[in-house]
Amino acid sequence: MKDKISKILLIAFLLFGFGVLAFMPNTPEQNVEVSASLLTKEDPNDYDYSYELGIDTKNNTLCYGECDRTIVIKTEKPGIEYLSAQDYYLFYKDNNKIKMFDYKNNTTYIINIVPSYERYYFGIDKYNGKFFGVVGVVNDKATYYNIKLNKKLYENKYSQINLLSDDYIEGIVFEKDENKNNIQKRVELLSTEKEKVLLSYKNTSKDAYLFFEHKIVKNNDYYILHSGYAEESFYKAIFNRKLETLYSNDYKNQTENGKLLIDGDIADNGNIYIYDGDNLTYTEYNYRGQMINKLKCNYNVIMLIKEYLVVNIENNIVLMDINGNTINLTTIDDSKKIHTLLSGWYTEDNKEGVYVVIEESKADINDVYNTCKKINNCDDLKKEDLLEYAVGYKYYYIPSTKETGRLGTYIGGYANPELNLNP
Repeated sequence: MKDKISKILLIAFLLFGFGVLAFMPNTPEQNVEVSASLLTKEDPNDYDYSYELGIDTKNNTLCYGECDRTIVIKTEKPGIEYLSAQDYYLFYKDNNKIKMFDYKNNTTYIINIVPSYERYYFGIDKYNGKFFGVVGVVNDKATYYNIKLNKKLYENKYSQINLLSDDYIEGIVFEKDENKNNIQKRVELLSTEKEKVLLSYKNTSKDAYLFFEHKIVKNNDYYILHSGYAEESFYKAIFNRKLETLYSNDYKNQTENGKLLIDGDIADNGNIYIYDGDNLTYTEYNYRGQMINKLKCNYNVIMLIKEYLVVNIENNIVLMDINGNTINLTTIDDSKKIHTLLSGWYTEDNKEGVYVVIEESKADINDVYNTCKKINNCDDLKKEDLLEYAVGYKYYYIPSTKETGRLGTYIGGYANPELNLNP
């Protein structure tokens, strides 16, 4: 059974570029009912076939090898076609029917949609953990099914539909260029209750790629529009659940000559932090867009990572919070280079926090190699191979423990990911 099951990775792709136009569309509302219930409960107890699957209950995903829970799927026909597994739900095909097994409640459902789509995508709301919708794709045309409201919406109107939440989904339109490559023309935030476009952004650059991200922090819903994958320019906007604009860079370049011009980010406390390089201000807002705190910052700001500014103060790279408190990371000179694309908030060696990547030609190659072997599991890499790469350090600050330090790292080229119509 294990060899019939494979995990599906959902990939968010970014491509180099800039150029978007935003507008609030005026579109007629539509309401499409389907003739039968989209979700019906099934009693599989009398079925003759059964399969055991391992579950990792900590991460609520399928498990291989030693697992802490086993579930049993009973089927009408021998063999099942695995589709997806998310949270407490397993989606699969059995006897040419789309089915869902809720292994938290040990319940099986039939999803009554056309079983002949080329691809299926299933939506689980991050806020309430409920299954809310399905997207079926055939011939690069997508259709959305609202499970709760029993509706079929946006049939064949978008090349791709991404399932963000119970409230909103994302529709993307692609067109072919002269070389038959897919070029994104428009991204729209859509209602899940009726055919209504809520936000629309026209892509005016063939190299840009726009997408919405749904993020929940401190029980607050945020919808973030991203675009581009370049240090010098990109579009970014942050909205709350009511789609009120909390931050927008208004098409300005984010950085110029290594200095941050404008940026906004969401911290773990649920608040928005915005740096305005024109006015040299750093401001904190709550979820409703109300200002909480404001700091005048006259230093050379390099980037913003959650609630921390990365600042150059007299050739010292420090983190600065909204109260002006600083945390020293390292010194810098003309022989060193900060890589903002590789810097950010992530976890290394089980330590979650701020990481600032600095290329340093004098970095100890042994530090780089030992870190690679210990943390990144690069067993195939030999020490002499590192001579082909730029090397340096990841300087970090871990807020939960107040720890600072550095990890050796090697720096490769920035790859351009291949565009996938249905990540």
